[in-house]
Amino acid sequence: ITLPPPILDTDSWLIDSPAALAIWLDYGGAELLRRNPGLELLVQLRTIKNYPGPVWMVIGLDKRTQDIFVVVIDAAEGTVVSTDSSLEL
Repeated sequence: ITLPPPILDTDSWLIDSPAALAIWLDYGGAELLRRNPGLELLVQLRTIKNYPGPVWMVIGLDKRTQDIFVVVIDAAEGTVVSTDSSLEL
């Protein structure tokens, strides 16, 4: 049985998806996008293990090379939590 994702209280996140995308771009995503105009992008508000609040997970995937660039952002503060693509979810 697959459980549904947890419900996120709207008061627990103040950073919206455009702001999360801007942080990803500022953190190195813009350069990746410049080099790979066909980049596939995923922006997801979620929880992760061992972190108290919701996060934005922004992932860029180069379909040609299968390279990924991940930035995990605290959804309340807008601070970067991780850039580790092997982060345990």
